[in-house]
Amino acid sequence: MDDQTSPMWNVFISHSTNGTDGVARHVLEKLVEVLRPTYGVNADLKSIQPGDDWEGWIRKSLPESHVVIVLLDSRAQASDWVKQEVSWATDPRSTSKVIPVLIDVPKKVIEAMWEFRALLKLQVIEAQKVSGAAAVEAEADRLCDRVLSRLYTFSTALHEEDVVLARRLARGFKLNEAEADDLLARHFGDVCDRNGKYPFFTKELLAKVVLDDHLGERAMAAIRDAAFDSDLARHTRPIVLSSWLTWPEAQPIRVDDSPLPGPRAPVLLTDDPLIAEQYVARAYGCTLSEITVKHLDPEADGEPDTPVRAVDSLFGPSGYLKCGLGPDNTCEQHDRYPKHVLVGVVGSVELSTRVVTEIHRRCPLTVVVLMIPPEEFSRLGKERVKDLVGAAYRPIQEVDATRSERFYSKKDEIGEIVCGRRR
Repeated sequence: MDDQTSPMWNVFISHSTNGTDGVARHVLEKLVEVLRPTYGVNADLKSIQPGDDWEGWIRKSLPESHVVIVLLDSRAQASDWVKQEVSWATDPRSTSKVIPVLIDVPKKVIEAMWEFRALLKLQVIEAQKVSGAAAVEAEADRLCDRVLSRLYTFSTALHEEDVVLARRLARGFKLNEAEADDLLARHFGDVCDRNGKYPFFTKELLAKVVLDDHLGERAMAAIRDAAFDSDLARHTRPIVLSSWLTWPEAQPIRVDDSPLPGPRAPVLLTDDPLIAEQYVARAYGCTLSEITVKHLDPEADGEPDTPVRAVDSLFGPSGYLKCGLGPDNTCEQHDRYPKHVLVGVVGSVELSTRVVTEIHRRCPLTVVVLMIPPEEFSRLGKERVKDLVGAAYRPIQEVDATRSERFYSKKDEIGEIVCGRRR
C-alpha cells in the first residue's frame, strides 16, 4: 500500500485509431506522456480489432473522465467511433469538460456536421497548416502547450490515499467552482498557477492544497472562509482534523494483508491517546468508526494490575472485544480491517508489553498500538523495546511536535466550522 500512487483526475483522448499521423499523432503521444501522473489517461493507441468490446470500453472510460480532449483531424472526422464519443461527451448530462482541437479541419466543415456542431460552442484550439517533419513537431508542441495551459498538472505522483482524501474533502465543501477558485486565489495564489486555467477541478485542487498545508495558517484561513455541507460533517471533520499528519507517518499502523500474517504492535512515541487515535484515523483514510481505547494502570484499586486483569476489561464473556459491532456487545473482527486497541503506559513499559502479548493471545487480529512516552523510549532504547514487544513490533517515526500542536490548538474551531455551528 505504501508505494501505490494514483492520478488526481482522469482524461479521455478521443482520436481516430486507424491511421492517425502527422500533427495529430504527435499531439496524441505528447499528451499521453505529459499528462501522467496528474491524470489517468484513457487513450487507446491501437487499432480496433475484431472481437474488441470497444463500446464497452468507451462507456466505462468516458463517464469516469473529468476531461475529454477531442483530436479532430480528417480521419477522426470520418470515424463513427469518434462521432459517438463526442456525442456522449457533449451530452448535457455529462459532467466531463471537453477541449476540442481542430487539426486541418476548417470550422465551416464542422458546422456542417451535426455530430460535431456542439464542439463549436466551446473554446476551440485550432492547428496551423504546416509541412515538413520539424514544422509538424513544432506545431504539435504548440498545440500541447495550449491544451496543457488549461489544465492543472503536478510534478510528482500523488499517493493514492491523498487523492481519495482530497476528493472526499472536496465533496464536503459547500462551494461552486468559482467560489473555490476565489479561495485558491486569496490563500494559495503563489502555489497554484491558475492563470488561463479552466475554472474546473477547483474544489479538488482547493482540498489538495488545504491538506498539503497540514493545518498551517493558510489552510486555516481557507477553512474559515469556506462553506461546508453540515450533512457530510461526520465524513469531512476527521479528514480536516487528521491533515496535520502525512500518510507515511501513519502507514505503519495500516494493515492490508489478508489474512493477517501475525500479530501487529506499532509503537508510537506519545502518552496521549488522542494523538494515537489521530494516527489510526489517518492510517485508514478516516474511515474507521470504531477504535477501542484501553489505558493500563499498573496499580488499579491499590493492587498490581496484572496483564490478565487489564485485558479482561476489553473482552466480553465470549472472548470477543467489546467494540459493540456484533451481537451482545461482541466484536465482528475481520482479517483485513482489524480493530485497534491503544495501550498506554502509566507504570512500566515491561508490564504494558505483557498486556500487548495477552491481547494478541486472545485475539491475534487486533492491532495493538503501544503508546510509550518519548523519554521512556529513550531510557530503554529501541533494541530493548523491540525485545519486549517481540515479532509484533512495528516502529512509527517520532510525532512532529509543531504539527501536533496545530491540531490541539485548532481542533475545536475546526469542529465548529465543519459542522456548521460557526459562520
